[in-house]
Amino acid sequence: MHRPDVKRFESAILKVHFSTSDEVGRALQKLGRTEDVKVSPDGRRIAIAGFNSDKILLVEIEQRGSGNRVKLFLKDVVEISSKGLAYPHGLCFIGDSLLAVANREGGAPLIRLPAAGRGSYSLDAPTVEVVLDERWLHSPGSVCSYATGPEQHELLICCNFANYVTRHTLDTGHGINVTANSLLLAGGLDLPDGVAASRDGRWIAVSNHNDQTVWLYDHAASLDTHSEPVGVLRGIAYPHGLLFTADQRFIVVADAGAPFLRIYARPGRDWHGELEPVISLRVMSDELFARGNHNPMEGGVKGVDLIAGTNIVVTTTEHMTLEFFDLDKLFRQLSGDGRGHSAATFSDSRRCPCGSNKAYRKCCGSARITRPAKPTSLQAIVKAAAESLRANILTRTERFCLQALELAPGHPQASHMLGYVYYQQCRDAEASRLMRAAGTATEWQSLVMRQHYSRVLGTRLLGANTTESATLRCDYAHWVDGHSQNTDYQPLVSVVMVARNAVDTIGSALASVFAQDYPNLELVIIDSGSSDGTDARIQGIIKGADIPCRFEVGEPKETAQALNEAVNLARGEYINLLDPDDLFEPTRITQLVRRIAQRGFAWGFSKCELVDDDNETLSSVDNKYVALIEASVGIMEGADTVGSALLGLTSPSLCLGNLFFEKSLHRQVKGFRQFQSNIDRDFCLRALWQAEPCFVPVALYRHRLLRKHASGKFSDAAQAEMEQILAAYCVLAENEEPVNTFAPARATMGWRYPTGALAANQCRLPPALLIALDEALSLHEQSAARDVAEILESGVNLVGYFRGKLGLGEAARSFANACLNAGIPLNLRDAGLDLGVGQTDRSMDHLLTDSNANANTLFYINPDHLTRVWRRFSDRGELKGRRVIGCWHWEIDEFPNAWLPALDMVDEVWVNSSFVGEVVRRVTDKPVIKIPHAITVKLARSYQRGEFSLPENTFLFLFNFDFSSFVSRKNPWGAIEAFRRAFSSGEQDVGLVIKCYDGHRHPETMARLERLADEDPRILIVDRHLSREQMYGLQSLCDAYVSLHRAEGLGLGMAECMALGKPVIGTAYSGNLEFMNRENSCLVDYSLIPVKPGDYIYYEGGWMWADPDLDDAARYMRKLVNDPEYRQRIASRAAADIAAHYSQEVMGRAISKRLSVL
Repeated sequence: MHRPDVKRFESAILKVHFSTSDEVGRALQKLGRTEDVKVSPDGRRIAIAGFNSDKILLVEIEQRGSGNRVKLFLKDVVEISSKGLAYPHGLCFIGDSLLAVANREGGAPLIRLPAAGRGSYSLDAPTVEVVLDERWLHSPGSVCSYATGPEQHELLICCNFANYVTRHTLDTGHGINVTANSLLLAGGLDLPDGVAASRDGRWIAVSNHNDQTVWLYDHAASLDTHSEPVGVLRGIAYPHGLLFTADQRFIVVADAGAPFLRIYARPGRDWHGELEPVISLRVMSDELFARGNHNPMEGGVKGVDLIAGTNIVVTTTEHMTLEFFDLDKLFRQLSGDGRGHSAATFSDSRRCPCGSNKAYRKCCGSARITRPAKPTSLQAIVKAAAESLRANILTRTERFCLQALELAPGHPQASHMLGYVYYQQCRDAEASRLMRAAGTATEWQSLVMRQHYSRVLGTRLLGANTTESATLRCDYAHWVDGHSQNTDYQPLVSVVMVARNAVDTIGSALASVFAQDYPNLELVIIDSGSSDGTDARIQGIIKGADIPCRFEVGEPKETAQALNEAVNLARGEYINLLDPDDLFEPTRITQLVRRIAQRGFAWGFSKCELVDDDNETLSSVDNKYVALIEASVGIMEGADTVGSALLGLTSPSLCLGNLFFEKSLHRQVKGFRQFQSNIDRDFCLRALWQAEPCFVPVALYRHRLLRKHASGKFSDAAQAEMEQILAAYCVLAENEEPVNTFAPARATMGWRYPTGALAANQCRLPPALLIALDEALSLHEQSAARDVAEILESGVNLVGYFRGKLGLGEAARSFANACLNAGIPLNLRDAGLDLGVGQTDRSMDHLLTDSNANANTLFYINPDHLTRVWRRFSDRGELKGRRVIGCWHWEIDEFPNAWLPALDMVDEVWVNSSFVGEVVRRVTDKPVIKIPHAITVKLARSYQRGEFSLPENTFLFLFNFDFSSFVSRKNPWGAIEAFRRAFSSGEQDVGLVIKCYDGHRHPETMARLERLADEDPRILIVDRHLSREQMYGLQSLCDAYVSLHRAEGLGLGMAECMALGKPVIGTAYSGNLEFMNRENSCLVDYSLIPVKPGDYIYYEGGWMWADPDLDDAARYMRKLVNDPEYRQRIASRAAADIAAHYSQEVMGRAISKRLSVL
């Protein structure tokens, strides 16, 4: 009965046959992976994006025949390549002669196309009419356009990994002019991978790739970055290219995750609601699809377009550059009654239009995207939990684990996974309980379980008791200070070496010994069975030595045995080992004698530098060991004792040659013991038991990292050795009392002694020891909860990073001082978090307490780290009856979604600028209170420019930033460019000082900064850490300060220079407007541009910040140099304003006023 309809339907969508010229065929064959295809408005040319080849093919087509017998002939091709093509991913014709290209790793050029009809040829340098402003673009992936008037066009670009869509207005009347740029869409987009507009621009469709949907927007309404879609297309694996048909009744979507085109019909006169495809059309075989299906998101259809005046669609896939399909009759049948009413659906019982002769439901219709069935068996649920955890989907993991534990209470794997989830959610006590249960049930067979359990315990230990930590540090500091220096003591120091097959490096190592400036030195060398001539090389070198040398040749021995024999041969009171691959700095022995031996320490070590085979210093980018050393130095400098830090360090001295110790200590610990990679670590921990080490924070040892060891990775055997050594120490520390009263042990520090090792995740201690520690910690937490004080005062329990070398630590200390000066009752509580920064500021240690007797608990901790600390206080009951306040710093004009949960943890929020206050008020109805930041600048003495190598008689502008504060936000490039625009290269009486810090951690950015300075000697870079006093000194020596920032929460550098009476130039945007105005500073005009991924600590599509007007900044720079009266006027006004409104007293009064209201 329905056979005629089926036949008509089959014939309606047959593949359109096409043929090519030889030139076109070869070009298509070698193009490689393609991402998009577009047809010119006149239907005469097709553009194809060659992603990996960085090429675009421009193919001329001819239509031959008509009706069902249409054939296409691809006759000529222009192969376009250019430096401006960088992984072309999206294409769009603007008229017939202009092509917009979205380069995934570049910008978006508009290319003028050559005239048609010139045959086949290559074009290596096409005419680029304009390149869209790259400040607005990041990873452009798709582009479309529509006309808004004669010679007027709107261009829409999907910025894939930035998760936003930009809009660019083009005037093509006289050349190509971009008259406006803006962000159009952002909210909720997750890898927008395709964009299309209806012909009239009314409707916009965006492939929301990771959401596996297409979002539809009504452009008749005013759109912005917070606009919600009016319609959603579902039933797609991974949407890519897409198009509206000319009559706007259908949308065709290329499914990159399936061999289908998905076709959607408009449900009425408007696109709205949630829609499923009316038909899925197979356009490639399963075999072809599988060839490109390397992951679920690839292998299917990438690009799709319609040939003008027809319903012939062209598609491109990774392994099928072009295919054509005539959908004319299909669209007519699906159009229903033709009056815009509901479209017909395609019957499941009809024969599939792909030509398979199967029913649609058994062929393309079976390709509907369905949600996977929920697991029901215990095994399936646990498997689903593990898969969710591997994908880091914690909420789903938690749900599956709870289901599994309901079916099988105590299931070890589910308990372990749930414990891990709770740890990530900062529910540390619950995590410990679950992991302990899982480990006990499996008799701790899983090392991962033990490692996770150790990490959780270490995190809990960090915040267990800051008062005892402060007391220990104070006692330790007094003990260290009691080691007076005996400058008359000049002990004999023996440099001890064991060499084996080191003929290439032994010469430079010995040269570094002979270069020592210490007078009382001897050299002891044992050759341990070299076969490469090392022994002869040594004998030749030491013949002319001017220090006593003892050299013995022996049989091959294990390293530890050879070292012990060499130490026993030494006559010195102190021993310094030296590896034959390494080098001493010339002052090493002198400095170690002065800082260790003359002060009565039994042993110690210095900082190290890593060098390569050519003796070039390595950076943390070159090798992970460098980052390890840098982190180790910070840990040792900030630890309560050097010895307690050793438990948490992977390699305390990095290498044997950096050890400097009394020979008697070697006897006490019974020498070195043999390990594959950890002889030094074992020696250090056994030496620690006997005597506290001294750390010399100066790089006096150069450790050569040979290429064969340059990966910076530890072998499994070396890791196991480290854990074995540390576990042995902890077992000893648990049961015996050390000789060194500061050595970490239960007898000296109580049950908290392994905090460093556990928090650094450096060990898996024996389960019995971990369980005992867990029980002691739980008892302490229960006791703390019982002992929560009644509210005695209306002051503040202030929680923060009081020891931290970071901005929030400095701000918390300033807040505390304001409270003390104002007489506000104050209890200081350390946050107890390891943020990977130095913990060296101990100025507040004497005020740290475990009391929380005040009515208000204020967390001077940003929301990204608040949860763990807040939960710790909450679990102990310390927030009961307290008003909880969060004091938060932020720099962007949008509140991050990641911070929203923190609003539930506080009763109100304090900020230090109106800018931040407005941002917070937009997301909460809780009180948001502005408390001004105290700007306190005090110079202990006057400074000279020579102390910072600054030129005299030069007008100096200053800008300072920390690389960790995000260079894109601080924008030093803006300051440099404005300076160059302001002053020609011949003007040598001006200069720009760029004070930065931590440049070695960002070598590429630092290299760019140095290149700019090399090009202009007037630009001076100071890249080193300065104390606050030294920073004030540098600020006092410069004539003006400039900050062309993109965003600031406050802008402390600007405020400090204003307090010093310096004229300040700053972007007229964000938190600095709290204290800057046109009367007291130079405010630079700006426009808003998008924040891009990686520019800031968080990223959400649609965020904007300032792009300062560099010409305006340059004008102010010249004005400050040339107009001393203006310069003095605004500087005097600035100093007066800061003194009047941002002193400690003003801050204290503001705090008191708010507390009185509470």
